[in-house]
Amino acid sequence: AAGSPTIRDVGALAASQLLQIAPGATFVLFAVDDQKSAVISHHAAGPAASRLAPMTIRLGESITGWVAANARSMINSDAALDLGPGVEDVLRFSASVPLIADTEAVGVLTLYGHEPFAHELALTLEMIAPHLAAALTCATRTLLVPAVSAEGRTTGRNGLSIVQRPAHCDRDSRSAVA
Repeated sequence: AAGSPTIRDVGALAASQLLQIAPGATFVLFAVDDQKSAVISHHAAGPAASRLAPMTIRLGESITGWVAANARSMINSDAALDLGPGVEDVLRFSASVPLIADTEAVGVLTLYGHEPFAHELALTLEMIAPHLAAALTCATRTLLVPAVSAEGRTTGRNGLSIVQRPAHCDRDSRSAVA
């Protein structure tokens, strides 16, 4: 749908803001993939982003997978638990916060850094998380699928229908009634 954010849009906006308050950190936005029972990295930014391959972490495993499965933050954990060996020279600590929408984890925001993260930053991440979860929900749950009538004819705008679109994602739903 026109005007709907993509995961890349959500990640880029979040990274641009978070990297201002956590300079030197590397930001990764993960989205839950229920079919794979995993979280998948969709956006990385920051000084070490180029060193991070796209990641798939099973729910409950490593730090980020545990955070998604248990809906609890983990601050100043060993980054190697997510990233494996070989990044300790640049990334030693992680701060992972679950992104919860409608009582379920839709993603995880993880920062990796060389220095421990301040308690105040952890509180800020937890305050931002519900807003990021709402945006991520709009990006991941707005699906365009072929729309076909019972008779097999294409229906909908351009032959596509929107499914599983949360009401808060509809910008048109905020229009005033005259």
